[in-house]
Amino acid sequence: MSEIKTLKVNTDKEREQWIDLLYHCVNFHESIAEEVKSEILGDEESKAMFMYHSSMANAVRDAIGLIQMWEVTEDDDIKELPAS
Repeated sequence: MSEIKTLKVNTDKEREQWIDLLYHCVNFHESIAEEVKSEILGDEESKAMFMYHSSMANAVRDAIGLIQMWEVTEDDDIKELPAS
């Protein structure tokens, strides 16, 4: 597996658009989790679906948090995140 040393985005606006898209993913997975949560108790398939979509929403939310923590520096026309 390769390591990502830098993340390149053209503008802060583009970065914010990616974050907005990821929030839509969070909302989608939370919505599906709520739909299957109300299914019949003891239904293992619904329980698995609930756990999957809840986990996906949390994972995407964590990714958003990491993106928001990165400090962006300008280098010519492309913004780069410094290597950690």
